[in-house]
Amino acid sequence: MIKKIVLIHLTLLILVFSCVTNNEVSRKPSSLPLKYPEFSLERKLIVNEKGCLSVEGEELTHKDYQFDEFKKETSITYYASRKVLRSKYLKIYNSEKRLRNRMYLKGGEFSLPHNGLDVTVKRNFLNTVAHQVEFAYQMNVVENLYYPDMGHMHLYLPENKVNIEMESALADAQLKVIYHTAEQLMMKSGPSVRDTLAYRQFRYRTRNLVGSFDGKGILEVSYAHNNPKFNTLKEIPAYPNYHDYNSTLYISANKDGCIGYYVDGCLLYFDLSFSH
Repeated sequence: MIKKIVLIHLTLLILVFSCVTNNEVSRKPSSLPLKYPEFSLERKLIVNEKGCLSVEGEELTHKDYQFDEFKKETSITYYASRKVLRSKYLKIYNSEKRLRNRMYLKGGEFSLPHNGLDVTVKRNFLNTVAHQVEFAYQMNVVENLYYPDMGHMHLYLPENKVNIEMESALADAQLKVIYHTAEQLMMKSGPSVRDTLAYRQFRYRTRNLVGSFDGKGILEVSYAHNNPKFNTLKEIPAYPNYHDYNSTLYISANKDGCIGYYVDGCLLYFDLSFSH
């Protein structure tokens, strides 16, 4: 009987550990189309209520995102290889450190601190973000949900709405966001023994993910033709009337995070914050 109990516990531990270890390490550049057709967003919002209640605890800082892997080759300590980014991500995901001023539950509603005030965030917005994160993983254009890879989004609205309040902006069906990925992945240092050239070129080409919040949750990959050096998109293609809302929303995965999302059948969690 004791032996059977021990085997059950070991099996459960292996399953839990695999959810944050076996998803991206062996991923290859995707052969899937990088734009999905329209669909109805019927995904059910997953909430970790315990993880949404507290805003206290250890906070992530820029030091948590610093790397010294290339210190013998360059003075830049900002970038790292795929393997190092993954190793750092696993440590952060399983640590007690989370985004400061992160979103939390207040009286049954989601509140997000912004400029000294609490902004109410609608469930539709959160559901769409979680949905787009899941599709980014399915397209293999993200490997780690934290700042050094995919960890922030820039908000965009039509020109006639750039002055509306933040709460209204996050609830607007015309809202679009640009997720930047591979933020601290070394892609410009020439041939590397750390990452294959094909992998680095693929991550470079797929750095910009444009998400819509019109109830369809479309996510597509765009290229920054006006910024080929780092392929950092700063405008919404085909939407010249859209302007930057001048706000960046950060997203970071953590075992105790507030909102749930699935990667290869494993349930993980993330936090949101306007502070970084």
